Amino acid sequence: MRKYIVLAVLAATVAGCSDIPIDGLSRSGWNDPISMPPAGYTKDTWVDARGCVFFATQAGWVPHVGGNLKQVCR
Repeated sequence: MRKYIVLAVLAATVAGCSDIPIDGLSRSGWNDPISMPPAGYTKDTWVDARGCVFFATQAGWVPHVGGNLKQVCR
């Protein structure tokens, strides 16, 4: 039993360190913001100069992606 717990912890650690999203979907075709919010901006969403929507995360600004896996832009 302990062997399986160690393997599960190891698998979770490797998955957390990977550049590949956990669901296996590629990030190709998604853009980073071309304009950043001003200093002191406190909201959790941002629309850049291109009209693309981004969400604030601990890792930075990530694109809003629709159900069709395309980046949401106006």
